Amino acid sequence: MASSQNICNNCQTINPLGNTQCISCSNTLIPIHNRDDIVQQFVSITAATKEQAMQLLAISNSVDDAVNLFFDTGGIESMDIDEENDDFTNQFNNIISNPRFSGLMQRVVSEVMTGQTDINTILQNVTNRTRYYPKNIKELTMQLLYGWGKEKPHFCEICCSRALIKFIKIKNMEKHEIINLIPQYILNKLELTTTQKRNQSVDGILQEIDSFFPELCSKLVETFSNVYYNFNIIKQKYPTDYSQRFLNRLEEYNSQNFRIIWQSLHQSNLDSIIPKEDRVDKIIDLVQSQEFISYVLQSWDSKTYNHPAPKEVLDCLKQDVLDSEEKLLQYNLKDERCAICMDTFTVKSDEPFKITQLGCHTFCTECIMPWLQECNDTCPVCRKKIE
Repeated sequence: MASSQNICNNCQTINPLGNTQCISCSNTLIPIHNRDDIVQQFVSITAATKEQAMQLLAISNSVDDAVNLFFDTGGIESMDIDEENDDFTNQFNNIISNPRFSGLMQRVVSEVMTGQTDINTILQNVTNRTRYYPKNIKELTMQLLYGWGKEKPHFCEICCSRALIKFIKIKNMEKHEIINLIPQYILNKLELTTTQKRNQSVDGILQEIDSFFPELCSKLVETFSNVYYNFNIIKQKYPTDYSQRFLNRLEEYNSQNFRIIWQSLHQSNLDSIIPKEDRVDKIIDLVQSQEFISYVLQSWDSKTYNHPAPKEVLDCLKQDVLDSEEKLLQYNLKDERCAICMDTFTVKSDEPFKITQLGCHTFCTECIMPWLQECNDTCPVCRKKIE
């Protein structure tokens, strides 16, 4: 098969797939995860997405290695297993209903039918491989940048460019906004249950991403030589419209994040080549550019999570009973309604009206407390953070 060879364009020597330099003339070779024929072969075998194919091929020496890795991990490194659900049957049904995992299903059915294993064992292995919980602030920071459940970052251009965009967003967020980027189950695992602990964790995250930033830049610029090489190939092959073809290729194979970063670094002159010694400095200048920061903040949305209000916040809420007209006037609640149940605040002799004030809006206590205890630490009307 053509895809089992890596032929040097310069001397026509056949190289091993994993080589990035020719064994005969040291010419730069296209990495296997950037070769259309190999990506398509992987996709046809596994029914995976192109992004999955490129990620696995980037850490493999051959198509066979990548395919084996896909089936060994089930290709489900990004799937969320319900942390609160111990019912393996429900989890199994959730997995088999997802068409992305047809390859895994073939293996599951084969092993179960031949008696090699049982469903519970397979699901336990899947859960173990899928979710690696951060044990400290450093691991929490790495997962915040590179993806939840990852034991180690994957330093390809797709992952690093996404991490760089995330870095810019985090550096320009308020503390409570950063906390909202972290799922509740991870906050629980790390016992970040109070406002003080959460604020301390954010301080730690900001320190960690600052110390990691030079390494992130270095990992990202390691990919530049291959991109320049691909650019020259496209320019030679399509001299009239190479710029747009090249940008389209970057978006499809290297991700939209990488394309935006690359285009911003090279601006209108895609023919320019940034010297190796200047590439890290150029990225630093880019992430400090107010224009680029504004663009990222306006154009990239990050998934956020709602968190219940910490206990010490709930304990400090101002609560009272409307047992007189004076209190109704004192709190400016005459003819006002609870925004949740829409009942009018009134004085009742038989059943006093209990209220909770958030500082911005007032609610029936029985309406607002479940919201704060179980769902969210913001006002349901104006979304102000409850401090």
